Amino acid sequence: MIFLVLSLFASRTAQAVCITEPPIIDGILDEACWQQNPGFTDFMENYPEMCEPASESTRVVVCYDEDALYFGCFCYYKESGQVTARLVPRESGGDGDDVTISIDTYNDDRNAYRFAINPLGIQRDAHITDGGWGYDYAWNGVWYAETTIEECGWFAEIAIPFKTLRFPPQDEQVWGLCVSRWMDKKYERVVWADYRPSDKGMGTRVDRFGELTGIKDVSSGLHMEFLPHFTQTARARGPDVLDSVVTFLPMTAGVAGMDAKWGITSNLILDVTTFPDYGQIEADPERINLTRYETYLSERRPFFTEGADLFEFGYFKPFYTRRIGRRLPDGSEVPIYGGTKLTGKMGGTELGIIEACTGEAVYEYYGREYTEPAALYSIARIKQDLFSRSESGIIATSRERWGEKHRGDRVLGCDLDLSIADDWYVNGEGLYSFHTDKQGGPMGILGFGKSGRFNFHASASYTDSLADLGATGYLSRPGHEWASINTGYSDSWGSGWLRSISVNLGPSVGRYLEDTVPSYTLWGSAGGSFSNRWYANLSGSTSRNFYQEDQSLRWIKSVNAGFSSSTTKDIYGGLWLSLWDQYVYEYYVPQYFGHVGSVSPNISWRPRHNLVLSAYATGFLTFQESWEPDPEDAFRWTAGQSLRYTATRKLSFRLNAQQNTAAERYTQQLLATYEIAPLSYLYLASAVNLDGSSGSIEVGEVTLYAKIVYLFRI
Repeated sequence: MIFLVLSLFASRTAQAVCITEPPIIDGILDEACWQQNPGFTDFMENYPEMCEPASESTRVVVCYDEDALYFGCFCYYKESGQVTARLVPRESGGDGDDVTISIDTYNDDRNAYRFAINPLGIQRDAHITDGGWGYDYAWNGVWYAETTIEECGWFAEIAIPFKTLRFPPQDEQVWGLCVSRWMDKKYERVVWADYRPSDKGMGTRVDRFGELTGIKDVSSGLHMEFLPHFTQTARARGPDVLDSVVTFLPMTAGVAGMDAKWGITSNLILDVTTFPDYGQIEADPERINLTRYETYLSERRPFFTEGADLFEFGYFKPFYTRRIGRRLPDGSEVPIYGGTKLTGKMGGTELGIIEACTGEAVYEYYGREYTEPAALYSIARIKQDLFSRSESGIIATSRERWGEKHRGDRVLGCDLDLSIADDWYVNGEGLYSFHTDKQGGPMGILGFGKSGRFNFHASASYTDSLADLGATGYLSRPGHEWASINTGYSDSWGSGWLRSISVNLGPSVGRYLEDTVPSYTLWGSAGGSFSNRWYANLSGSTSRNFYQEDQSLRWIKSVNAGFSSSTTKDIYGGLWLSLWDQYVYEYYVPQYFGHVGSVSPNISWRPRHNLVLSAYATGFLTFQESWEPDPEDAFRWTAGQSLRYTATRKLSFRLNAQQNTAAERYTQQLLATYEIAPLSYLYLASAVNLDGSSGSIEVGEVTLYAKIVYLFRI
């Protein structure tokens, strides 16, 4: 027993075995390389308890040849019928059991490639960043995996070509490695890594990975990828669709184009695109905005999502990719003619450069014609490793526009993330905006804290009234100074009715520079999960805020409560309720100080392991300060429904519908996706947009969409 406990905390090292004949990737681990090599079996529990002996046996063997790295995974169960597997599209979660392999190819404790597979062979991958704090789920690599399910468990065979990875050019590679296994029915994750009991509550830690040795004389070789695409959209507008004129996209809108990737070295990649297809098949979720601030939209376009973590700051957002090729008020998009992206790591220096050129666009808005001038966007980012788990960086952004006159908007900034001891840290950011036609200003934040079960963070920030990130970034409102302290505790257990808990409390004080008095806030939250895998949360805040709208000083309050049920059941869902005070805006124009309540139910039904039907809604109730309902529009709501059917691992269908009563907009979308080959797809889609602004719901637009993308790899 003492030997077992000591072995759980021993430094883990695995040896990759060189082979001359690659295994057949079929999920049947009968080749000699799997049967004659012991691999490693010393897994330990990582959730819900930390560093306890694993309840089930897992064995992993690692081999390699000149082309690829191979993993053979033996996932045993003592009892039959324990494997949970669901057929879902690639990159989808909630798929039951899984095995996840994370590889830190630079062994620098900062970044890693993550590959996950479930018992039905559904693949997911990601790029881990910032030592485990960040995940780039948009990263997609070419790799191969097959699985089999038997009475005693399930088995996976995985091949990862060296072309898919970036690593330093050296004779012998020493990589960080973490292998984890999730057992859905047991609600347990076991890992092969060097985690310690004190790491509980800290999530993924790349610096706790074990070591993979023995890989010699390998390289990524010539790495070139060509991704030609052809896209066409047929669009008909008007209530009488059959008699409407059908329009097609012009060639300049990305009908035909090419994306190319060149591995200049094993750790430096150049991406080039001409007439890119940056259109997104999946529409942005419908939202109702009752504030003075611009709605922040997530990025869904592949060119910008892959590697986006390199350009991010922790607090400020100097680079907001939705500015490039933005959607105009009439629903059209600014055309993007081309772009380049250079990313890589040389020694301890990580580099990223993006250039994108957009064309001129003319659009109508409320009966007037406007022109969006052509622009050149330039983003440069450098991050330097410091010590073992720290880093600093700089960023420079620029937008140059040519219309009636040239206008330039630029931002220069730096950031620092310094790890102290094992769980304490200091971080800070500073930026300054420059403009050719107006004055800019500075902004910055400085903070320190502690991670773990007991966590703490304190920060102070300042943004000048003239600071502006709107050209290439996002800043909801400039001109403020603020200080806050957040404290929290989180823990999890493997038995009992309460399985996890998280409690947070924090005060803050600050003011907008135009205000004459400061504002104060105290907020708190408490949440936990239970033995039936349900989750509940309660949070609230009270603030004394000064409002410029009517020069008033008010006490405001908010409260939020909700729950969600276990997603392992065939029927699951949740309900979230909120009530808060705010100044109500309509189209960014202040109306009155009042109260807003919202109710957000959602429900999903999984009648089969490959079919999910879901529905959600959010209703808003707005009241005046006297609690009288808004006389103009007291109740408004958004809702959505979806059906996802995964016919095979390569073919899936999704039907979405969305309704927004505030905008009187209703949409339906049908999407079929077929994976021709790794990272090569055929998409067929249709969309119907309905308009209710005239008092009755009429067809506003019907769109048919087809896209084919095929990857050629050298």
